[in-house]
Amino acid sequence: MSSFQMKQFLLHDDFYGEDGQAFQSEDDVIVTKEDKAPTLQDVRQDLASLLDFSITRWFLEGDVIDALKQAR
Repeated sequence: MSSFQMKQFLLHDDFYGEDGQAFQSEDDVIVTKEDKAPTLQDVRQDLASLLDFSITRWFLEGDVIDALKQAR
């Protein structure tokens, strides 16, 4: 089955760093303010958004853990 698939990777979601910056891009992309990933400051007052933010981190660092503790 895999021999029928394209050889080009299209899983662009897997090539983003902690700050939402893409590691690779084949096309020029215009990013507006609405397209950018939220910061911890943007989500720390809303528990649901804070949880969403926390699961996108490779590692939970102290500032995110502190924000989660305060949001309880």
